[in-house]
Amino acid sequence: MTEQGPNTEQDLDTEQDLDAVSPRRPRRPRSVRLVTVLSWIEGFIDIAGGLLLLGLAGASVLDPVQGGILVAGAAGIALGLVLVFVTGGLLRGSRASRVAVTVLSVFSMVPAVATLSLTLWVNGAITIGLGTAIIVQLWAGPARRHFARASKSANAKTATPSETATPGETATPTTPA
Repeated sequence: MTEQGPNTEQDLDTEQDLDAVSPRRPRRPRSVRLVTVLSWIEGFIDIAGGLLLLGLAGASVLDPVQGGILVAGAAGIALGLVLVFVTGGLLRGSRASRVAVTVLSVFSMVPAVATLSLTLWVNGAITIGLGTAIIVQLWAGPARRHFARASKSANAKTATPSETATPGETATPTTPA
């Protein structure tokens, strides 16, 4: 008697039968996975840039320039944290996350332009490059279709009572007496 390995012809037929019975969800495009990773990187860079700005501000908050740097550092940290947390929704196909990541990427590029003239110019250049790549990839071909498909499947899952009524039966809303 010989043992058969896990990839026998019979196992392959069974796998094909299972695929015919239970179709798999369509895979998310590579560009969406790339944008998710880039957004996480951008968020962590925003956090690091904010921490560096806090370090530059020093202990004296009474000076208006240092106070402004302190506020910019805190804003960078907050922006980075929000971006890191919102980015997870991209993997689920959330259109709200798509818009939020776009807006947050633009918001993080605005102060990055100002840091180009400071000693943090490398951080600013990387943030501008990442933000541009994220926005272009989020709204281009495969990602655009992915988010449209995800919103259609979400709309199909939320049916109104009239859509779930059987033929010949009308769904009437109940009001409390």
